[in-house]
Amino acid sequence: MARIGIIGSGGIARSIASYIASSDIHSLSFVQGRELDETEFVTATQITDQMLHETDIVIEAAHPDAVAKFSEQVLLTCDLMILSCAALVDDSLRDRLTKLSADCGTSLIVPHGALAGVESYLSSPGKWASATIEFVKSPFSLEPVPADTSERLVIYDGPVRGIAALYPRNVNAMVTFALATVGLDECRARLISDPAAVLGQLSTKAIGLDGSCLEVFKQQPMNGVSGTEMASSVLSSLQSAIEKRSGLIFG
Repeated sequence: MARIGIIGSGGIARSIASYIASSDIHSLSFVQGRELDETEFVTATQITDQMLHETDIVIEAAHPDAVAKFSEQVLLTCDLMILSCAALVDDSLRDRLTKLSADCGTSLIVPHGALAGVESYLSSPGKWASATIEFVKSPFSLEPVPADTSERLVIYDGPVRGIAALYPRNVNAMVTFALATVGLDECRARLISDPAAVLGQLSTKAIGLDGSCLEVFKQQPMNGVSGTEMASSVLSSLQSAIEKRSGLIFG
């Protein structure tokens, strides 16, 4: 049985917490976040070392700021799954967390989230010549919402590193894809706002050094800034993460 802590109070955090609280195979250690009903979960206003010593895995489902605030404290004691992958654009923070997790024998887990086919991209590390990822979303699934919501607009077209600061809650899959392929500066990101987009669309393409090509296309209903499958995807990654590994891993 894994003892799981959660950082966050949004819809994804609540869905995961509700599942774990009713699970026969896992237990909910704590939930730390704003605007939580204390009668619903075992909530905490702060994270203490004692809480972490009684926890196996912490799932961050809040904001990149929470990664910067809590991640090093968490990794000293237990595994950490980061949903706000935009935080990992900070090379210094990512390197620090990777080294700390390796030194402490804990795992820094990057879940696949909305990204389909990540295992195929990871199967050829260092063999990709180029990589591109594109999101097409309704303007109202973007945060911040674009000033013009009536026209199809290319909001961003450039390196993944550059978009993370502009849309930190929309680009977690982009950061994951970049880290899994050619890196944050070489991976190209396109974010398109389309008022006619009933479903969110995500497409990825990587060209191999040998001329090979891997493309994946996915579309799904949106729930705010995330796809409707996000919570179940995280739970799937959680099952994989229970297998003990150290350092930075993709789940």
